[in-house]
Amino acid sequence: MKNTLVRTADNIPWSYREVKYLLSGRNLVLDETNPNAFKIDCLADHPFGGGLARITFDSAASEWSYRCGVCNKEGFGNLVEQLEQWLNAQGVDSRGLKAHYNPMLQDENDNALRFLPDVYGRPMLYAGLIHFLYGKPGVFKSWVALSLVKTNNVRFWDFENGVAVTGSRLKALGTPVEKGHVFDSPTSAEAVKARVKEYVKNPPEIVCIDGFSGLAGVMEIDPDSNQDVLSVYTTVFAPLRRAGIAVLVLDHLPKDSGIEDFPIGAQAKKSQADVALLVKQNARTEDVEIFVSKDRLGVLSARCSGVGFPRLLGTLTLEDEGEEVDVKIASVREASVNGKKLETIEARIMESIWRFVSDNAHCTKSDIERAVRGKNDLIRDVLEQMVDQGYVKRQLAGKTNLHSVGQSLEITYSHKD
Repeated sequence: MKNTLVRTADNIPWSYREVKYLLSGRNLVLDETNPNAFKIDCLADHPFGGGLARITFDSAASEWSYRCGVCNKEGFGNLVEQLEQWLNAQGVDSRGLKAHYNPMLQDENDNALRFLPDVYGRPMLYAGLIHFLYGKPGVFKSWVALSLVKTNNVRFWDFENGVAVTGSRLKALGTPVEKGHVFDSPTSAEAVKARVKEYVKNPPEIVCIDGFSGLAGVMEIDPDSNQDVLSVYTTVFAPLRRAGIAVLVLDHLPKDSGIEDFPIGAQAKKSQADVALLVKQNARTEDVEIFVSKDRLGVLSARCSGVGFPRLLGTLTLEDEGEEVDVKIASVREASVNGKKLETIEARIMESIWRFVSDNAHCTKSDIERAVRGKNDLIRDVLEQMVDQGYVKRQLAGKTNLHSVGQSLEITYSHKD
């Protein structure tokens, strides 16, 4: 019996050209000595990797042969039959094209916000989409990514911090030791592609890449070239997204630049991403804030402050929880006093001042500035408003103004959903 490869859809044999096209994503290598032969990664799973298979088509006899040294030794069944099953599972027509699809039939939950909950329990990362988290050093980007390891099925490529720093941060976050076996630092483009194939076959929930510059170096591409960046999307990010994996890429802002709409390098990073999140420190309040500069689905943007662009999503803090460190993201809330809306930052400072003055009667302005977190000029502005509105009383004692609590302060908050 001839070794044939038949399309189950129309009972027509697969042509050599079609087979080669469909196998091109499996590290296909042409055979220079035989135009009808090529080598690919074996379709069978081998416990220790390897298994390069040779596929040959005898055009005169219309027969196929499939040979893998590892499979032959281990006694796998009819390898040509396995190849035929794999080809037919691709769901393509005789031209090697997949059928057209209807995007309206997609389950709305496929790309739902699912990971990285804020302090109110609302997730901030979409399943199956590509996210860029970018900002200058020291704004907790890596901490955010590492916090996902403790609670999710994550694979993490570390090109930035190394074993010592990453290990100490994981311990500080209270990550169980058994959850830490998810890290890699690929050193070649081939290693990156091999990992992508592994993840597509057995998808984790999230793949974190810290950071893009290190990945670009390994892939030997120019991060300032839109064409080169697009190639990374094609070979790395897009296959992961198609497999339903959330991708989180950490990146930097241009040095000494006021431009914050894009991460450093080619604009294709943001144009091809589904979500872009900017992290930066507020110069007035010293808070680390998160902004949404792109959101294809718009669910995350709807939670943001309506003022300015990029739009403020919330604040990011590292808080000491006894023996552990906790990454906390507080999404923006709308504050109001007696029906009058306030900026969230002003509301926080107002509450801090009122609590301190309540506990420390006859305190000075300097006492308040030392006790309340934030820039002194903003604290002074809010204090003056509170005195004018009667929430704080001020009386002169000699040459010093002393402060005590006035009328009750009630600030109400509401979330933007």
